[in-house]
Formats: sequence, C-alpha cells, structure tokens
Amino acid sequence: MNQWMIFFSLVMLASCSLTPEYERPDTERLLGEEFAQKRTTSKPEDLAAFHWWKNFNDPVINDFINAALENNLDIKVAAANVLETQALVQSAVGSRWPEIGALVSGDRSFTGSSTGSSFNAGSDRLYTTTYVVGSSITWQSDLFGRLRSNQKASIADWQASQTDREAIMHTVIANVIRQRVELAIAMQRLSVAEDILKSRNSTLDIVKRRYSRGVHTTSAVDVKLARENIYSAEANIFALQQNVSLAQHALDILLGEKPKSLFSSTAELNVLPVLDDAVTGVPAQLLDRRPDLRAAEFRIKATNERVGVAIADLYPDLTITGAGGWRDSETSELFLSDTLFGSIMGELTQTLFAGGRLRAEVDAAKARLESQAHTYLGEVLQAIREVEDSLVQNHQLKDQLEKVDQQVTEARQAENLSRKRYSRGVENLLTVLETERRRQNAEDSLLQVKLNYWNARIDLYLALGGDWLEDEYGRVVSVTK
Repeated sequence: MNQWMIFFSLVMLASCSLTPEYERPDTERLLGEEFAQKRTTSKPEDLAAFHWWKNFNDPVINDFINAALENNLDIKVAAANVLETQALVQSAVGSRWPEIGALVSGDRSFTGSSTGSSFNAGSDRLYTTTYVVGSSITWQSDLFGRLRSNQKASIADWQASQTDREAIMHTVIANVIRQRVELAIAMQRLSVAEDILKSRNSTLDIVKRRYSRGVHTTSAVDVKLARENIYSAEANIFALQQNVSLAQHALDILLGEKPKSLFSSTAELNVLPVLDDAVTGVPAQLLDRRPDLRAAEFRIKATNERVGVAIADLYPDLTITGAGGWRDSETSELFLSDTLFGSIMGELTQTLFAGGRLRAEVDAAKARLESQAHTYLGEVLQAIREVEDSLVQNHQLKDQLEKVDQQVTEARQAENLSRKRYSRGVENLLTVLETERRRQNAEDSLLQVKLNYWNARIDLYLALGGDWLEDEYGRVVSVTK
C-alpha cells in the first residue's frame, strides 16, 4: 500500500506546471473587444470562405485551382512540414511515457585459481558462464511540467504549420488567378495590337492611293510615316507574343507542370468574366480567420509554453529506473524463480551552478514571448491596412475602369473619323497618326486598369482570409461566429 501511495504522490507532483497562463496579445485597442476575445480555432463553416475563387465564376480558374491544389510543389512542401511537426508532437508525447527496454545476454569469463578442484581439466583457469534475460523501465516524472510544456509547445507548432499550409494554399490560389488574368490580358493586348496593325495597314493603303493619284497634300514623307507606324506595330506584336509565352510558362510552374505542358489550345484563356462589385465595409473580426495571423498566435502560444520549459529547468528532475529478469549459468534453469533478480532506483538531480545560464535562458524566453506579441500586433495593424487599401482600390479602380472604357470608345471613333476625313482630303496625315497613337494608348490603359482591378479583388480576398458573407440586408457578416 505504501508503494502505491508513493506512486500516486509522484503522479500528482508531475501535474505541477510552472508555465505562465497564456494571454492573447491585447488587440482590443486596435480592433475592438469582439476581435480581442476571439480564439484561433478552425471551424467547419470556414470551408465556405476558403473556396473564394469560385466567386469569379470562371471555369478556367476552377480547373487551374484544382490542378494547383493537387500538384503545386510549394503546397507539397508545406504538407511535408505539417507531417514533420506532427511527428515532433508524437515525439514529445512519447517522452512523457516510461521507456521500456529488453535485454538478452550471454557471458563467458575466466579467472586464475590456485585450487585444483575447481579447475577444468589440464588448465589453471576457472571458467564462468552467465545467461541473463531481463527488462528495464525508466520514467522521468516531470515534477515541474517541463515535458508537458514541451508537448504543448510542439502541439502549437503543429497547429502553426497547419495554418502556414493554409496560408500557402491561399497564396498559390491567388498567384494562379493572377497569372491566369495576366495571361488573358497579355492575349487581349496581343489581339488589340493585331487589330491596330490592320488599322495601320488600312491607313497605309489610303496614303498610297492618295500619293499615287498625285494629291498635292500627300507626299512621300506621308508614305514613310505610315510605313514606320506599321513597323512599330509589328515590333510591338513580337514583344506581346513573348509576354504571352512567358505568362503561359509561369502558369505551368504554378500548376506543378513543366513549361508548355497545358496550352495546346488557348481558345478560352483570353476571356475574363466581369467582376461583381466589392463590399463597402467589413467587420474587423473577419481578420481572425486569416491563416497568417492564426499561425502567428499559435507561435506565441508555443513560445509561452517554452517559457515554462525554461523555468522548469531551474528545478530538480526525478528519474525512476527499475530493472528485473532472470540470471543463471544454465539455460535449462534460467526461468526458475530462484534465478530472478530485480532492482528499483530513484534519482533526483538538481543543477547547483551553471554560471547564470539557466536564468538567462528564462529571461531570453520571456523576451522572445514579448517580441512575438508585439510582432503579432504589428501584423494585425498591417492586416487592417491591407483590407482598407484593397477596399479603396476596388472602388476607385471600378470607377476608373468605367472612364477608361469611355475613353477607348471615343478614341476608336476619333480614329475612324480622322481616317475617313483624310481619305476625303479634309484632314492631314498627322491627325490620323495621332488618333491612332491615342487609340493604342487608351486600349493599353484599359487593359492595365482591368489587370489592376483583378489584382485588387484578389488582394481583398487575401486580406480577409477568404470570402465574405452578406445577410439579408446586404451587410457583411463574419463567417466565424
């Protein structure tokens, strides 16, 4: 009975922990009380927010994302990191359990002797044979919670690696969409350049006809200028064709394929759906589902537990070791009760002097915890800025897109009108060339604003950690309740 009481007393002692209680960094001043009280836990309803790319209603994007999630190498690396941290959790859990070993040995030895009765025939040596079969058990009692704190730290690291993987998946998804849009814009720019080349060829035909008829307002210089315009358009086409190829290669890599693997047909890649209007405001607590912020807080929790590990190193360690088995000189009688042996030992160790190293490690752990807390608050502020920047960009770029689209319409009409007036002899060539140049600039501006608008929408999804939801009144609500 006394032995059992001692055992349970040790177990109770092992439940003692010196780790300071975790307190989430104070975000109330930045975001309000509701965000400050939330917890970094994944919820099943968050999955709806994760599939944010489906809001673009683009089958091409859907196919590319599915391929990337399966084949992208960055995602595979992140998945391997999760497996590594998961294995480290199992290692930390295992360190709290007793370690059991088995032993089978045989020993043949001799000693010198002056007595003849114990000698082997014709020898002055005494031979001894010993066989041992046994086992041992070693248990570190974790008196002050060092092993348990280390286990909790490993679990927090594992959770951080899981959210890191989620963050990488979000980033890969965003990069795939960006590259798909960049490819479509490059193809549209190429199509516009080819249309401009046709238009300039039409202008050259008009100039040549007027010059051949001897119209006094048309000279050889006009023909040269019109041809120069064509060569400029042709050179631009070569550059745009290169951009299309490079965008294809970059997209292939994101999908985990070698370049030029997926584009035997590009009929649908130049078509982009029209974006819906962005939200006008979002609640701050949506930021709590951002995987980068969640990973940062999990790492704070891990550091907090490691403060407990450093404090526990200041106190004694108790290790209990037991061994037992059978020992005899004959294998036939090895497992008899007379051959049993056993032992149990308790070892209490305490570092008396380490030159201040242990205290310094505690101070360093506390400083790391404080540093990570301030870093986390800085990341929260940056997240707020990213959301606000993305909202501003979405609304401003939408308005800009409408104006530039009107600019393109006017530039096209001006180009057509100037060409008609030139063919009737009521306009000079320089006006035609100027309208062609302005039309090309307007077309380029329109496509660049489209690209910026798409990137701003992607940035908004990333800043919010996924999709947003609206209630029946059109107000944005958080996915995480």
